[in-house]
Amino acid sequence: MPELRHLRVFAFVAVCATVTYTSLMPIPDDPGPIMSKALGKDYLIHSVAYFAVSFTAMLAFVKRPGIFKARLILWALCVFAGGMFEILQVAIPGINRSCMFSDFVANSAGAAIGVLLTPPAFLVARQTKTVVDPESEKFPGVV
Repeated sequence: MPELRHLRVFAFVAVCATVTYTSLMPIPDDPGPIMSKALGKDYLIHSVAYFAVSFTAMLAFVKRPGIFKARLILWALCVFAGGMFEILQVAIPGINRSCMFSDFVANSAGAAIGVLLTPPAFLVARQTKTVVDPESEKFPGVV
């Protein structure tokens, strides 16, 4: 039986792979109606993506989510990654992407929300007994 931490790390890797692919995938000159609608909600998509990255990273790697220093470091790493993807969108030829400061701000805001919401999510989950103690790392009911 896999440990809970392995599932958390897998979720983080899956989210990072999705964000990486969607950040660097080429956009055609004529994106079509579906992609045009998605591009219209660009900032929301950026915020949700980096919320997912920071939230799953907190779950996977931070044992005590209430510690401010750990949250600040993780947020800084997410901001750095968001900045790097924005720069890569310009640096990689042929993907028809641009580097926008507003996208960077949306990435940073989403990461901040994820980092800030993780400790309350842990508290709510513990009160409803839907997660186990992070020290045990085993599924509930598994000996």
